[in-house]
Amino acid sequence: MLLNAIKFVIVGVLAACAHFFVALLSEHLLEGRVQIANTLGFVCGFIVSYVGHALFTFKSSITLKNLMQYASLGTLNWLISAVGIEWLTHIMPFTWAMLLVVISLPIINFFISRVLIFKRRHSAS
Repeated sequence: MLLNAIKFVIVGVLAACAHFFVALLSEHLLEGRVQIANTLGFVCGFIVSYVGHALFTFKSSITLKNLMQYASLGTLNWLISAVGIEWLTHIMPFTWAMLLVVISLPIINFFISRVLIFKRRHSAS
C-alpha cells in the first residue's frame, strides 16, 4: 500500500499542477472568470489523474466502468471545488484558494480510488 500511496502522490501532484496552472492561465486570459478558469483547470487535472492512476498507480486497465466511477468521484470533487472556490475567494486571493482546493481533495480520493474504483487484490506493494 505504501508504494501505491507514493505513486498516488506523484500522479496527484502532476494532476494538481495541471489543474492549478491551467486555472491560473485561464483566469488571466478570461479576465477574472474564476468558475470557468477553475473548470478548465479541473478538466485537465482530471485527465492527468484518471490516466495516471489507472495505468501507473493501481496498474488497472482503462475501462468504461472505472472511467464512469472515477468521473462520478470527479464530479463530486468539481462541485466541492466550485463551491469552495466561490467561498474562499471572498476571504483570500484566488491563488491561495486554488492551492487549498487542489491540496485538500486528493487525500480522501486515494482511499476511495483504491477501495471502490480501481479495486483488485493488492499485493504487499
